[in-house]
Amino acid sequence: MRHIPWICTSHFASVALAAIALANPISQAIDPPGIGSKWVYRVHSGDRRTNWTRMIAATASIDGRSCRVATSTDDSGKMARSLTGGPDIRVSGGLLYWDLDTLDVVADSAFVTIDGRPAEMRRIRRFTEGRHGHPYRIGQRWRHEDTMTTHRDGEEISRTVKSYETKVVGREEVLGWVSSRLEYVLVAIDGEPVEPALERTEWWSPDVRGEVKVIIHEARYAEEETRELVSVDLR
Repeated sequence: MRHIPWICTSHFASVALAAIALANPISQAIDPPGIGSKWVYRVHSGDRRTNWTRMIAATASIDGRSCRVATSTDDSGKMARSLTGGPDIRVSGGLLYWDLDTLDVVADSAFVTIDGRPAEMRRIRRFTEGRHGHPYRIGQRWRHEDTMTTHRDGEEISRTVKSYETKVVGREEVLGWVSSRLEYVLVAIDGEPVEPALERTEWWSPDVRGEVKVIIHEARYAEEETRELVSVDLR
């Protein structure tokens, strides 16, 4: 079975952080976004530019958890990621599942083409160590495993399990929003330890119930990807 790099169209893999002031060391509990809430992000990687729109569409259950379900759409349908010696992967949209109790992201999927052929990439997150979910404290850390599978024509063609240590490293003002900064550090692949590597940085604001900014640092991609919030409409 061939390993195919997995792409998150959402804010991948994420937790919702509730920080109300830079000086406050403990965040406050917040309510989940309601159905109809919408965020628009400006996304760029190298010379590629597009906007992504995310909207809360429904409530569903994932592994016994009640979740908000959000759709994520690439407005141009042309967002691609450059891989060294790998396939051309182009994203058109996806789904994201937020746990209503903790505001953790517990699953998501991406609708893509791989070398011109349609496929779906899915991820299920399992928390393995430490306290996760809001309210959050600077210095808090936890571990989770992401099981990532790729499906084409109803068959699973790739499976990888990546283990992360996630840290709340501080509170900053980003794009005018007071936000908590989260770092995702890769520590193992398929159960084998790897040299720890920062793969993703997110800035979360309780005022927008989501990320203000995301930077994806994964070394296997030719260029970093950056996502910045353009507008938000909460319901």
